Amino acid sequence: MSAENRNFTSMNTEVQLQLSNIRIAQLLDELSELRKHSGASHEAELREQYSRERESDRAFYRDQLACMEERHKQELEALKESYREHAEELKRNYKESNAQLKRQLQSMSAQISTLQNSLNASSLSEAELKALDRFHRSQRFKRSSEQTRLLKNKKEVSRSQEKDDFDGDGLSQSA
Repeated sequence: MSAENRNFTSMNTEVQLQLSNIRIAQLLDELSELRKHSGASHEAELREQYSRERESDRAFYRDQLACMEERHKQELEALKESYREHAEELKRNYKESNAQLKRQLQSMSAQISTLQNSLNASSLSEAELKALDRFHRSQRFKRSSEQTRLLKNKKEVSRSQEKDDFDGDGLSQSA
């Protein structure tokens, strides 16, 4: 290759490089323009999407709260009904117990009045009560008929018989 050719080629390469740089600069400008426009529009799109998602979330949680509120109302009504039934049952049991206690009280009052009447009818004097008490005590501590019979049938052992029966070891042997 000749020097001219080399110059032409190198010049050609330089021109191509300059043209390439110019084209790159143009493309960068277009890209920045697109980014400006698309960045703003993209940001707007993101904001819009975010607001839609946020509204969707709010609607979801509103529905959840409404469901929970309804469920809690139903549970509260069920508890109220259960408490009412329990209170009615307690009232009923109280009335039954109260009536039963009144009947028992009337029965005991009747027994008390009967006992008072019998006490008033028998009214023994104090001296009679003391004599009756002495009699009961004497009956309690008196000899039984068997004890009395045994004491009557007992053989009398004299002192001389006891001495004869003595064997020396301290134990007497009676026949």
